[in-house]
Amino acid sequence: PAIERLLFSSDAKQDFASSPRYCNVLTAITESLSEIGNALLTEWRESMLPQFEDPRQLDGYFEDEIDAATALLKTLVEPLEYNRDLKLLRPMGSSLERAKYKRLEFWRSQLALSSLSSNLNSAERFYFLRAHNLESKSSYSLNKLLRSAQLLSEATAIESAFLEARRTLEAIPSPMEQSIQTQEGYTLIKAHAEALDILHKALESGVSELGIHLGFNSRDGD
Repeated sequence: PAIERLLFSSDAKQDFASSPRYCNVLTAITESLSEIGNALLTEWRESMLPQFEDPRQLDGYFEDEIDAATALLKTLVEPLEYNRDLKLLRPMGSSLERAKYKRLEFWRSQLALSSLSSNLNSAERFYFLRAHNLESKSSYSLNKLLRSAQLLSEATAIESAFLEARRTLEAIPSPMEQSIQTQEGYTLIKAHAEALDILHKALESGVSELGIHLGFNSRDGD
């Protein structure tokens, strides 16, 4: 958010022209983000990946395989709920008249739709294990696990929900900051929020049928 504001605020060009400190701040933030990203990747490879490979190890992070699977699958399901509630429903408000486009993520840079698309792509890759050199382990994908457990209706429902979520997202005119202020655009955004809700519920149902109950998350409150 800070980078976006520095680069895309209405007076960004004037600010950068008037003081080199804006460039210094921008450089410091991007360097920090790079360091955080590299640290996360290193921690995953060196610390967390072995925990998932052997969830029952003594003094490990997880209790057993179910505990590890629950933690992993929460990272697939919960972001869909987050996108629905905070990236869509919150800026939409209760009606078109109460919509607030400035609550959209990345509204200054007009990247709100791109961000939603990236999030949906990541969830779909996670579900099918179609990328990140995971093809050789595709038998471990949630899709394959559901089908091998003969939960064909659940797998089919999830695939259909992914397709509908993609269709409704691609139907929203860009930029989203303008679409949310028109009746047609508002209706299309609402349709995508509903599609994400269906996808979220389909994934929860499929995971539950495999004996994994995701339970509460940090957004459920008390």
